[in-house]
Amino acid sequence: MSIKKTKKATKSYGIEKILSVGVLFLSAALIFAGIFLLIKSKLIRTEENNVIETPQESLQGNPKGTDIYVDEEFGYSITYPRLLEPRAIESEDYQSLIIFFVPKDLSGNGFAISVSERNLEEERSLINQQISKETTIKQTEETPAQKGGLAGTKIIFEPEDKESFESKAFAIFYNGKYSYTLSSSPTFLDELINDFVILN
Repeated sequence: MSIKKTKKATKSYGIEKILSVGVLFLSAALIFAGIFLLIKSKLIRTEENNVIETPQESLQGNPKGTDIYVDEEFGYSITYPRLLEPRAIESEDYQSLIIFFVPKDLSGNGFAISVSERNLEEERSLINQQISKETTIKQTEETPAQKGGLAGTKIIFEPEDKESFESKAFAIFYNGKYSYTLSSSPTFLDELINDFVILN
């Protein structure tokens, strides 16, 4: 009788040991699963946060995301969204032409700064000619502008065909030697003027 009881006790102890080991492994598996889901949820939240921050917010209206472009030769500087890509473009019409491109897959306002030896009236006339070649102008709005004590003009062109041609805006300032022309969308032009500095 004692031998049978011992065998039963040993068998019972073995089952309990197997069950406890099984419970231990199950608990460990649940812990690892919980950690995995926590990490995954953090990654999802991070991805969602990245999506919520729109490209427009990255380009404009973010003081921490700006750089300053300085042209010592022609004497000006401008603060611009850091994600924009400034490139020098060769042009027969300008001594200097810098276009600040919007990177691929981002939205926002790019712009251009050109420098010429024409006076304000000559620069305005050239812009009118260039725009008229590209599209039929429905309306032109022109208002005086000032920058650093220099008189200038702000021009907004509204095309007849808005589906194939966007509205364009220009600000021209003349310092007696150079005409500085800023060009962008009408909604971004005033911010450009504020961030533009003539050094000479």
